[in-house]
Amino acid sequence: MPTGYTADLSEGKQVGFEEFTMKCARAFGALVTIRDEPLDAPIPNEFQPSNYHLDALEKAKKFLAKVEKWDNVRAEKEAKKAFVEEVSLVKNSGEKRVRTGRNYIAMLKRAGKWIPPTKDHEGLKSFMIDQLADSIESDCLHTPTMPQRLSGKQYRTKLMKSARRDIAYHTTKHAEEVERARERSEWVRMLRHSLNGSNKD
Repeated sequence: MPTGYTADLSEGKQVGFEEFTMKCARAFGALVTIRDEPLDAPIPNEFQPSNYHLDALEKAKKFLAKVEKWDNVRAEKEAKKAFVEEVSLVKNSGEKRVRTGRNYIAMLKRAGKWIPPTKDHEGLKSFMIDQLADSIESDCLHTPTMPQRLSGKQYRTKLMKSARRDIAYHTTKHAEEVERARERSEWVRMLRHSLNGSNKD
C-alpha cells in the first residue's frame, strides 16, 4: 500500500527525483515542523524565526521600565492590591479543588470500568488512569499557603528581579530561535543545491 509520499508514483504520475526527494524531506531535519502540512504545499527557501521570544522580551522591558518609575506610594498601593488578589485566590482555590477533584474522580471511575476492545487498547486505559491520578495528586491534594504581605519596596524589587530574569531568558531564547531558523534555511539550501542536475529521469 502506498504512503503519502509514494502515492503519486503508485498511480503512475510522472514524479521527478527532486520532487520526490523534497516531499520525503518533510519528515526530516529542518522540515520536520512542516510535516503535517499538505504534501503539495511549497517548501520555503528561507525560514524566519518566531517572534514569540522577541515579543515577550519587549513586553518584559516595558514592564521593567514601568515598575522602575514607581514611587514609594505607588509601590505600596500595588503591593497591597497584589496581596489582596493572592489571598482571594487562595481562599477560592479550596472550592475549585473540591469541584475539580469530583470531576477527576468521576472520570477515573469511568476509566477504571472501561473495558478496552483489544489488548492494543489496554495501554490507553492505563495512560488515562495515570493522567487522572497525577492530576488528582497535583491539583487536589495540596493546599496552597497564604501569601506573605510585602512592603512596597519589597514588591517593587521582586517584580524588577522577575522582569530582569525574563529579559535574560527571552534574549537567549530569541538568539537560539534566530540560529535555528538560519540552520534550517541552510539545510534546505544545501539539499536543493545537491539536487541540481540530479533530477534527470
